[in-house]
Amino acid sequence: MKTKNIFSSKNKNTTSIGHGLKVFDLPNSFAQKNYLELIKEYFKDVDNEKSSFHQKIIKIIPESIGEQFKYPKDTKNSIKKLLNWTRNEFKIPASTTAEITLIYNMRCASTIIKSPDYSIAGRFIINYHDNEMYRMKSPIMVAKNDITNFGVNNFDQYLKKDTVVIMGPGQLCYYNIKTNPGIWIHLKNPDGSSRKILKPRNYARLTAIVDIIINKEYARVLINSCKELGKDRISMITTKIINNMTVKYRAEIEQKNQKIKSMLLDL
Repeated sequence: MKTKNIFSSKNKNTTSIGHGLKVFDLPNSFAQKNYLELIKEYFKDVDNEKSSFHQKIIKIIPESIGEQFKYPKDTKNSIKKLLNWTRNEFKIPASTTAEITLIYNMRCASTIIKSPDYSIAGRFIINYHDNEMYRMKSPIMVAKNDITNFGVNNFDQYLKKDTVVIMGPGQLCYYNIKTNPGIWIHLKNPDGSSRKILKPRNYARLTAIVDIIINKEYARVLINSCKELGKDRISMITTKIINNMTVKYRAEIEQKNQKIKSMLLDL
């Protein structure tokens, strides 16, 4: 059975944004419902004053039952739905450990997200309810020919409401992420000029950062996905990073592949 490329999505409404990244639209019904459920279960009693900022970090380590995996008993339904959608959409195995950072921002607050560890196999940013400009800044200086962050130190990314962007493995998205405080979102036009957009008065953005930790099953998916990448610079760097991340799993994966081939030949 052919493995779907994890750098794509079932959703055909995608936009390429450079730096090897793509933005995908969330299904409207899922986005609106999951947004309300996450706020109800994690931010129900918080202060909604216009400059308030709230954050929750949830780590989900699946429990194994034979060859099946289930969520820990205390996992809230909103997180289950968020992870189920992400795993199904991007072919992430149920066995993987996930760390989710939820950030609930009012109109005048600033968001601050620390850069991921290099061991993170995949980072996904989900932007609910309101448009926002995310500013990516590398905590280390990288040269143009470096593979870390594709050699890009800083860039700004405007995300519309109810969208998700695949940031990739930790070494390719090693950025501190920040949003500016205040009621204005500052944008650059294609001709280099600037403009600004006023945030709505009912602005209440929720950002979910989903970090997936590498394991053998996800290593197999990543290896297979790299076989479908091209020979351009972005693809070559992505393949190199993933090869480095999965090297310790390759012998076991190849051994299992050979075993499956032998069983098929014996049929």
